[in-house]
Amino acid sequence: MAAEESLAKGQALAMASAAASTYGLPIDVDPFTALLEEVARTNGIVNWLGKTILALDPRTLTRGVTTIVDKGGAGATEITTEVRRNIYLDLYKEERAHLVKVCHTAISCGLSERQVKLAESQGALIAELLGAVIADPELGLSPRHQEVALNVACRHLRALPVA
Repeated sequence: MAAEESLAKGQALAMASAAASTYGLPIDVDPFTALLEEVARTNGIVNWLGKTILALDPRTLTRGVTTIVDKGGAGATEITTEVRRNIYLDLYKEERAHLVKVCHTAISCGLSERQVKLAESQGALIAELLGAVIADPELGLSPRHQEVALNVACRHLRALPVA
């Protein structure tokens, strides 16, 4: 009995490990970050599918599918032919719809406004830090040198590339 239990536990552990490597383990994330990640991920998929479709021979974008059904004897068959889209076109359509949906959700949640507020608060923290460092008595900068240092720091901050 103990050997059977050990084998069952080993199999369950192997199955759980396989599932984790396939689906991933839970990762803590706030909903806003998860939504932004989904927008970016879906946009990447849409972009890749679009490039993949552009690289295809246009004649492969649709194909005829013929179905022959035996109607049960004496050579009675039903033949139907239909045109189907390439699977990449279907995936592209689905992913584009998903991208629109997650973008709409992000906009509805005020994600852009939240990002602007976050950037503003980070900017304010950087400005406060620079001001404190430049005014620190240990540096011994005169008020004129403090003003020059702050102007130089601001000029360099403005020159940084916008992400």
